[in-house]
Amino acid sequence: MRVLAPLVVALALAAVASTPAQTANLFPVAAGNHWTLRDAGSGLTKKVAIEHGVTFLELYGFPGLTDGTGVRRKGSDVQVWDASRHRWVTLLRFGAAGTRFRVDLAGETLWRSVEVTVESTTAVVRDARGRVHRGCTRFSFRYRGLADAGLTDLTFAPGVGLVRVSQTSFTGPHTSLLVSARVR
Repeated sequence: MRVLAPLVVALALAAVASTPAQTANLFPVAAGNHWTLRDAGSGLTKKVAIEHGVTFLELYGFPGLTDGTGVRRKGSDVQVWDASRHRWVTLLRFGAAGTRFRVDLAGETLWRSVEVTVESTTAVVRDARGRVHRGCTRFSFRYRGLADAGLTDLTFAPGVGLVRVSQTSFTGPHTSLLVSARVR
């Protein structure tokens, strides 16, 4: 028992210490990274990309955000620039299953007054080409006052990034799955 106690403590500390590095590869924020997703119903593709901007790295094609929104990583969080309030706002918090947080971006309808929950850190997702991604983090969304449209879930795979987007609109539910990714 005396031998096991230090081992358990060491393993717990190692797990906590490795969290930022592990979460960084779930949505790698670096210029030139991009993901192409295909709508499972219509077959239409959409590209999500991170590019160099004048002041910040900029995010393009991300669900519900204006193209060119500033993006950065801060620890286990992915933050975006809220231009109307001149501040960084946490968009995604890669934490333990059950973690909840609020996002309130004034100029973005899908990201205004939304509660985000980390539903799973062990999700399994099959992408548009049939590849299976394990150990994925899946976020769910609950909106206040927005009943007819919004994100349902976003899923990120280790070493890949965004692999699944589910949302609903006046035309019904839509799910897009990863076709290809370029991650540095």
